[in-house]
Amino acid sequence: MDQALQNEIQQLRGLSSKEAFVWLVQNRPSLCRTIAHRSWEIHEQEALLSHYLPGKLPYAAGHGYQWLVQATSLSRVVRHITKLLPSIPQDRLGLLEYHLSPVLSEAANTDRQRDEAQMLLAEIRKQTVS
Repeated sequence: MDQALQNEIQQLRGLSSKEAFVWLVQNRPSLCRTIAHRSWEIHEQEALLSHYLPGKLPYAAGHGYQWLVQATSLSRVVRHITKLLPSIPQDRLGLLEYHLSPVLSEAANTDRQRDEAQMLLAEIRKQTVS
């Protein structure tokens, strides 16, 4: 981890969850790995997902999904993405599944989480062929 990233993580850890969220929105318009390196209160977890997901899916790589799962929870990420599925162009759903599938598989530690992940992936596949 480079020094600039370490400094930013330390700075965010020194702020309240709300202050850190405001700082990120103002200074990091794109999703960044910094979010995965601090604890967030539930309100800010929801705010992070509401800010960084709409209009930005699918990401071009899986690391963005990984950071979001680390910063919030698999269940929250699945819920938010499920709500956003109708807004994702059909020709982009395959890319979403491609990058999201390994992240969800790795993050799912319980039967419930595995079921949530599989239901989301099944819904993506269903919409891809519609």
